[in-house]
Amino acid sequence: MAAKKGAGKVSRFISEIDVQYRVLLQVMARQNAMFLLKAESALGDIKGGSASAAADGIAVILGLTDGGTARDVLRSLQKSDPTLAEETARRLTGFEEIRQCDDSSIQRILRKVDADVLAIALKGTAADIKTRILKNMSRKAAAALVEKIESMGAVRMRDARLAREKIATIMRNLEQKGLVTIARADEDILIE
Repeated sequence: MAAKKGAGKVSRFISEIDVQYRVLLQVMARQNAMFLLKAESALGDIKGGSASAAADGIAVILGLTDGGTARDVLRSLQKSDPTLAEETARRLTGFEEIRQCDDSSIQRILRKVDADVLAIALKGTAADIKTRILKNMSRKAAAALVEKIESMGAVRMRDARLAREKIATIMRNLEQKGLVTIARADEDILIE
């Protein structure tokens, strides 16, 4: 009798695992299908002709991969078409990507950025980015930066965009050297 009860429990347990496994497979299939649709669309852009469209398409595909793959593809592309590699990297890494950096990466980036450039870049930027950056500075440096931002008054949007592009270039260079991590896909999400 006990053996029959045990067999029944094992059978139900296996059935539950089977259901969970099937659900997991369906979720993975949907995610892969979404990835393939995005990649197919991006490949159409790449084949479309213009260098700008190609850079957009490659950036979309690389944005769906982990950082290591993106770095390897960009290095390879750098050898065959440096201009396309630079355009793709520019589209792949924008100032807003700082949201996907861990604290030590943000600190490493900030060490390379001029305080005036940072102040202009933060003028009018999203509050979460500003908070994240200030959190990774000493209290004294953060207070000085806030004071600088407040005292500078209005800045031209073009100047803010150029300052953000300078920071994005620093981020790109540090990422290519493997000194910072920018999480680009689920595999790159940092766990502490």
